[in-house]
Amino acid sequence: MKMMMIVTREALESEVVEIIQKCDVLGYTILPQAHGAGEKGVVAASLFSHGPNVVIFAVIDDDRADLVTKVFKVFIAERVAMRKEHVPSLRMFLLPCEQII
Repeated sequence: MKMMMIVTREALESEVVEIIQKCDVLGYTILPQAHGAGEKGVVAASLFSHGPNVVIFAVIDDDRADLVTKVFKVFIAERVAMRKEHVPSLRMFLLPCEQII
């Protein structure tokens, strides 16, 4: 099993949720209004920012993790090609996960 964690701008939340649902990831948790700092600078909700981040967690099997990873790589490549911009503010992490209880 893997713990999938996606950190993205709030503006991309609906697209990200749609993708994970199409990959049959039906159980997930969304943490809204995530603030902090990263490689793209400070993330805060203000008139001059792109808005806060959301963090989406899901526990998935290894095969599903491979599928979701492939689908998100295509999603990012398509956005970059269409808009000729840098990689969207979306990061995905997979961590080993063991259910204890």
